[in-house]
Amino acid sequence: MKKRPTLSLIFSLLFLNSCFLNKPESVKHLVKDFNLSWQTHARNSMLYVNLDHSEYGGIKAIDKTIFAVGWNEDFIIALQDPQSTKTEEIEIENTGAYQPKDTVYHIVDIREYHVYYWSVKENVYSFESTAAFQAKRSALGVPESLDFTLSNLD
Repeated sequence: MKKRPTLSLIFSLLFLNSCFLNKPESVKHLVKDFNLSWQTHARNSMLYVNLDHSEYGGIKAIDKTIFAVGWNEDFIIALQDPQSTKTEEIEIENTGAYQPKDTVYHIVDIREYHVYYWSVKENVYSFESTAAFQAKRSALGVPESLDFTLSNLD
């Protein structure tokens, strides 16, 4: 009979540990209701849409790991390492920074963004090649001046 209170105490301590002792979430606001968010270090960053205009959480638009991002009032562009590894890297043209070999390119179209009827599925475009990314970038009218202003986030 004494085992139940002991087990309850152990589970309670584990729950409190997970709630209060983790490192806090870090957030970088980009534009409108869009934030980069990560725990522990920026290398694990994800793009969120915060529908309640809060600092934390929301709907995930791009999963981790985003390592470069650029934005204006109409578009967000991002580079993602889906493997979250730094094993093979190539130089990002004209920046001196490096990116993983298996990069996923993203364009988030926020021209028609409205908190109640904007859809991630309809407005986030993802590509595995630079050529496809550049073609869609041109088709959407993403300005050439929009560049990756944050890179190698860690």
